[in-house]
Amino acid sequence: MERLAAAHPGAALLLVAHGGVLQCLLERAAGRRPPGGAVPNGSLGAIRVDGAAWALLSWPRAVGPGAGAGAAGGGWGGG
Repeated sequence: MERLAAAHPGAALLLVAHGGVLQCLLERAAGRRPPGGAVPNGSLGAIRVDGAAWALLSWPRAVGPGAGAGAAGGGWGGG
């Protein structure tokens, strides 16, 4: 993430990855483990990376068709 951010300063980047990878990145940005378990499938969250400084901008939540089905009960919670 830090190399991608450095290669594209000031740009918004979209990272699509397996939920386990996304959870690791989100935990790094938040500085803690989430209270509820895994990142929901089809979820969207936002992280800011500036050099070695990471910040979690929004907790992941399910988006898209069927987002309400099964998404509310698990994961990081809505927000």
